[in-house]
Amino acid sequence: MLSDEFELINVIVFPDRYQHFCRTIRNERFLLVSGTVQRQHGVVNVIAETVNAMKNKPYFAVDY
Repeated sequence: MLSDEFELINVIVFPDRYQHFCRTIRNERFLLVSGTVQRQHGVVNVIAETVNAMKNKPYFAVDY
């Protein structure tokens, strides 16, 4: 689950993506997740495609 000052966003990581990125997911404190955004019934989900450590990454915003 991701959060910012506005709301919570669910991050869905399917097993194949988890297996590929499990070391990063388990060991890093801050993650940069990219994927497909879904909004249904007031709930926001990100279907994770890539997960990377956010070390030395520029700040960015998501528009959905």
